[in-house]
Amino acid sequence: MKTRFFLFSICSTLCAFLSAESRFFFAPLADWTQLSSKNTGTFHGGAVGGIIGYQYRAPMALFVRACATGDWSDLNHIANSSQIHVTNLAANANLGFNANFGSRKQYTLAPYSGYAYRYLQEHRSIAGFDSYYITYKKPLIPLGISFLVQISSFFSLGLDYQYQFDIDPSAKLNFMKGAFWELKKANDQSIEAILTFKICEHWDVQVVPYYTSIKTGRSTAVTSDGASLGIQKQTYQMYGGSFGFSYFF
Repeated sequence: MKTRFFLFSICSTLCAFLSAESRFFFAPLADWTQLSSKNTGTFHGGAVGGIIGYQYRAPMALFVRACATGDWSDLNHIANSSQIHVTNLAANANLGFNANFGSRKQYTLAPYSGYAYRYLQEHRSIAGFDSYYITYKKPLIPLGISFLVQISSFFSLGLDYQYQFDIDPSAKLNFMKGAFWELKKANDQSIEAILTFKICEHWDVQVVPYYTSIKTGRSTAVTSDGASLGIQKQTYQMYGGSFGFSYFF
């Protein structure tokens, strides 16, 4: 009995490995970004950048994904000449379980977690003040779910939602040498639809509309009457999309 179970386990693992899909993907991206905070009001503008990554799916087995993104934007104040140049860089590594179901196994559901890190730098040129830099560093724990429907042999539709828990955020101001500000935790989230079109044996075109919300916490230091000192909380909202290619094998 033990021998049969062992052989069954080996065969199941081998079948999953042989039917697994590895995929490298890369794409330029563009979005419309809005930044709002209580002190400085609302900024908005366009952003451009790119994404590159790797993904592995094995039926009823592992889901693995690692990717890096970067985008750059110039945001203008809605009421005056103030401007913020933003550099937004992020890395994300995910591990989960890939479940297939349906009469033809055309549905895939993969819950996952992992680790993410975001580097966000703002070069602020605020009307009436000298320009300065704020650099945010956000280690994050993502918790997400990936859903995929294979609609035909050449088209699939995916949906990916991710909530990222802030772990130990900090910020640095360039005019305060060597000093870091501890920040209140502020969680991020994103949702994207993934439209994949097969164009030849090993290549796909992927169109990915997305929405991302990034929150930066306020500094933890307060005055005796409870007013926040230093950095105020703010929220980035990004509405955009990417158009790129993936190579699968």
